[in-house]
Amino acid sequence: MVQQYQKHGNRWPTLMTPVVVNLGSALSILLLCLHLMLFLRSNKNRNLHHKNMASLCVALIFSYIIIIVDTTWVKSKFCYLYVLATFYSNMASAFWMLTIAFTIWKKVHSTMTKIANQNQMCSTFFLHSLRNWILPAVINAILFFFLPFFSEDSDIDNDFAFEKFNQTECRFQQSDDMVKFVIVFYGLIFVVNVYFFSSSVRYIISTKMAVKKNKCDENEDDLAEQFQLYRKLSLVMGLTWMLEMIMSVREGYDVLDSTFKILNSLEGCFIAVAFTSSKEAIHFLKSFVVVK
Repeated sequence: MVQQYQKHGNRWPTLMTPVVVNLGSALSILLLCLHLMLFLRSNKNRNLHHKNMASLCVALIFSYIIIIVDTTWVKSKFCYLYVLATFYSNMASAFWMLTIAFTIWKKVHSTMTKIANQNQMCSTFFLHSLRNWILPAVINAILFFFLPFFSEDSDIDNDFAFEKFNQTECRFQQSDDMVKFVIVFYGLIFVVNVYFFSSSVRYIISTKMAVKKNKCDENEDDLAEQFQLYRKLSLVMGLTWMLEMIMSVREGYDVLDSTFKILNSLEGCFIAVAFTSSKEAIHFLKSFVVVK
């Protein structure tokens, strides 16, 4: 290892990044799977917020599996499909994060005494699922299939066409259209998240005096807990999106690129730790070991 360090010198952090990213992704998958198993076992954590969070976990697991199977064999056999799956999983994660932000914002601004019935929650979650799983697929289909097909007979230069795909490096060539798409897509979601977050904060601060005067009920306790967790989640995913937008504009920054990849691989760990009850996790693991 010392010889390898002397040989590669300053490139050592860059060479170690894939190892750290794969380890972080594997750990995230394990912890997210634990969170999903506890979610399925629990009868009390079946509200809309927990369902949205479980769906975000599924999208992130899909993303981490794609990162781990990033091998030469996979890229040589399924290179184009691999890139499409990467685009889809990243979009799905972003849409589910946006849905969580909207759900918290809507709950904060709704009347605390009104509780939605179970049928309304199920129908709302069903609509969220349709939008967040199908819309990324529709966007991918438009970008990579319909637009290239309709631009074949015209003079329009489509940067998402298969001819622009670099089969050797297994990625699309960096272009202005590609950069604009990444910045607009993640920038728009980032701005909307900031709006939902700031609006929720403003409402919570404005109602804190009323909460102090009156006894805080169970609904507000639950809302405060959900918002605190959402605040931490927004910070981590917001930093990741900002780094991704910066990296799409500026290439060649090894430190930023490594930071983005490592932070992205550890998002799942944060979600599992922040949103999973430690007591339930320990009890589940103990029961699992006893059964074994």
